Amino acid sequence: MKIRYKICLGLLFSTLFGVSKAEVRFNAKIIFPLSIELNKISIEYHNGLQIIPYKISTQSHIIEISDVYYSQYPVLIITYNTNDNIVTYPERYFLEKKSELTYFGNSKNNLDSVKLIRAYKVKDMGENQFDLFAKKELDNLTSFLFVNAKYINDSSLIFQKFIELDVAVQKKKLKFIQVNNKLYYSLWVFKEEFVSNIEYNADSLQQIYKQFFSTKFSNTFEAKLIVSVLNGRLNSFKDKTAPLFSARDFNGNKVELLKFRGEKYVILNFWASWCQPCIAEMPILDSINRCYSKKNVTIISVSQDRNRKKCLNAIQRFQMNWINIINDPIVNSAYGNNPALPQVYLINKEGKIIYSRTDDKDYDLKKLYSIVEGL
Repeated sequence: MKIRYKICLGLLFSTLFGVSKAEVRFNAKIIFPLSIELNKISIEYHNGLQIIPYKISTQSHIIEISDVYYSQYPVLIITYNTNDNIVTYPERYFLEKKSELTYFGNSKNNLDSVKLIRAYKVKDMGENQFDLFAKKELDNLTSFLFVNAKYINDSSLIFQKFIELDVAVQKKKLKFIQVNNKLYYSLWVFKEEFVSNIEYNADSLQQIYKQFFSTKFSNTFEAKLIVSVLNGRLNSFKDKTAPLFSARDFNGNKVELLKFRGEKYVILNFWASWCQPCIAEMPILDSINRCYSKKNVTIISVSQDRNRKKCLNAIQRFQMNWINIINDPIVNSAYGNNPALPQVYLINKEGKIIYSRTDDKDYDLKKLYSIVEGL
């Protein structure tokens, strides 16, 4: 099922965003020295759509990872969680289709010494340039964290100062990627750190994309995704036409929002099994489903869970007997990768958003129920 889902995901993305890229796999071989404690190693990779954790299930110090990817480079993220470091920074690498990383040396506390074959440190692709560009801001933040990292969650004043210093770094980063817009690193940072960030105005980000990236990168997967997310952020509001998507439910069945046009009202619900406000709303959605699903209302729930098993257990426990999609990056990007949960929309038969939990400030869904009753 997992392999089938990934294949479908690639086909759907190509259809939706016009990326004529065949299914591509990467293979990464990672060799750790025997001095490294594997239980302290954390490995993730980003396939262009989402970050996927890799579970180390062997005692061998040679690890091989193979999976599909969609962006120009898959990104490998390796963290060595030592006890003596308060703040642990991951090592990140852009990979080609077939790459190899060999770590060596006697140090137990870092992953600095590495031989790379068809793999590139993110630091060498632009991050070191940014570090020089924002040296003052980064030094201020690093010095602050060295002294205060363990107190951030205990003091509002320390937390506020941390936010202030972090914002200064991000402002400098946004300036850097505009000045160095020909670097792939700049496009990647823009996509990963700014496009979905609700602290930054979507209109302004769209202008930055058009001015600095659209010419060189317009046909890339990354650019198509940026455009989709920004369009989603600008259009997932009440009185706007609901962004379309095509995805698979947890059984592998195709779900196309367009197919409900002219036939059904659609309640689109973004939630997660770990989100208590989301869970609190399930009885109301269940009531709507039982009373109106055979008439003119369909519910589509989109879980943000990364743990599929926990999500399926929650779907069963809360009797979510309607369409369920699990953590689909295509649907998420269509609606701006909005991190605020829960989010609920009511879309009419013409495809217009006529209700939004956020816009209507309807935090108990009573207004939604009343609207559905009157349909």
